[in-house]
Amino acid sequence: MLSSYGFRMGLSTTLAVYDMQENILQNLEKDFITCTIFCDLSEAFDTTDHDVLLWKLDNFFGIRDLPLKLLASYLQG
Repeated sequence: MLSSYGFRMGLSTTLAVYDMQENILQNLEKDFITCTIFCDLSEAFDTTDHDVLLWKLDNFFGIRDLPLKLLASYLQG
């Protein structure tokens, strides 16, 4: 799993791309299905009502407990 390479000391986005390529190639050799998700949250929630977003995640998408608490904590700073 790759995460936040561009925001951690000594880890660049170039290294993230290299590591991702290596993981994909290793998985292909093992006939594994590989999926990649890119998520940039740097300014995604500036114009969104956080209470409404959290309510929708809970009620429409079933995101609850620790994942919802982590996202709420992130949104609150």
